[in-house]
Amino acid sequence: MLKHIGDKMTAVNERIAPMEVMPSHSAVDGNFRRWYVLFILVWAYAIHNLDKQIVSALIGPLKAEFAMSDFQVSILGGLAASVPFALVCIPMGMLADRKNRKHLLVILLLAWSLATSFAGFASTLAVLYLCRISVGALEAGFSPITMSLISDHFRPKERSTALGFFALGAPVGTFLAMAAGSYIAADYGWRMAFLLAGIPGVVLAIVIAFTIREPARGRYDAVKTVDNETASLKMALRYMLSDKALLHTFVGMVLCVALLACLAVWLPTFLVRVHSLSMKEAGIWSALVVGAVGALGAAAGGFVADFISQGRESRKLMMVIITTILAAVCTVVAMLFSPSLSVAVVLIGCTTFLAQSLFGTGYGLVIHLSAPNMRATVLAMLVVAFNLISYTVGSSVAGWVSDRMASFAGVHSITYGIAATTILSFWGAGHFFRAYQLLRQREPKYPDVIHSR
Repeated sequence: MLKHIGDKMTAVNERIAPMEVMPSHSAVDGNFRRWYVLFILVWAYAIHNLDKQIVSALIGPLKAEFAMSDFQVSILGGLAASVPFALVCIPMGMLADRKNRKHLLVILLLAWSLATSFAGFASTLAVLYLCRISVGALEAGFSPITMSLISDHFRPKERSTALGFFALGAPVGTFLAMAAGSYIAADYGWRMAFLLAGIPGVVLAIVIAFTIREPARGRYDAVKTVDNETASLKMALRYMLSDKALLHTFVGMVLCVALLACLAVWLPTFLVRVHSLSMKEAGIWSALVVGAVGALGAAAGGFVADFISQGRESRKLMMVIITTILAAVCTVVAMLFSPSLSVAVVLIGCTTFLAQSLFGTGYGLVIHLSAPNMRATVLAMLVVAFNLISYTVGSSVAGWVSDRMASFAGVHSITYGIAATTILSFWGAGHFFRAYQLLRQREPKYPDVIHSR
């Protein structure tokens, strides 16, 4: 009977194994290989965000070219990409749980980079929307694929640190979009900004194709599969709904990311309207505040979370609760009470530092609580929620409130829109607190691995 079970498990592992398995020799399994992979994926994430956020640096020229309202701009920067992203992301995550993740990443990176460049040829608003829809759909598989790859290169005790460094890519990409995008648009026009934004992705796709290999799936996890088979969407949903700690962590992340999404779209506009900066100046300040400072927060958050946790994931959640509340408070003060540009920039810098620290810790918790054979699917559901709810609500609510407040507050109406999104952060902190309580209940019995069902 034991032999029969062993044969069955071998067959299952062969069925879910990737087509190209990383060799076990030291040259591949060593520190250099895994940190090299992480370095490349950080830059892939930067390109992902560059191509997604480039619109925020071009709001002024695009509004002038196509006579758009603030709400239409928010749709271009939000729904136009997030809806197709949401429709495609979960199937992509399920595909990543079954197929070679490296090959999928190369194809998607190359395709969305070309779609970004094609936006530079848009002659009508409809064509521009079509290009952004294409980018959204093609970027859908990026996060579940890359975070699944990272989880198979780093052990559980190192994952928050690795994911924190991976999260550096988001603010770096935002920095490039705002700084380079605004400068190129000011000197050469918005079309050239779109054209050039797509080139780095083409180059990196070639690098990934020839220098990265597919790792063995779930090799660092004690729990290999659930029900000994590759997970379906129904199974992943049932798993998440039955694990309340995972569910509350999931919901908390979705709510709290809305604030960062709002700032990524509207911060340059806030600086231009409220503090009378030029488009170039607003792009540079936004890049420094959201990009550079946010990058420090992303890297520091994962490292600090791994350092303080000592095998207890609830400590990571308490850190997330504190940073989420502080980020929301800083945003409200910056928008409604700051007396000068310098004070506003410092406070928004604090917001992005604190809010970006969520990613390494939050993703690490979701990965830790998900079984390896459904990890990419659960991550895909999280990314879908980010794009369908966080990015859409964060930018659209701010634009909607700004339009409603325009008759009362004039150019300062955008401050009320951005401040309004902090309500979601406080709500999300409540979900994190509930997840903290649930994990605390598990830890006396499971101090090292919080993965009970």
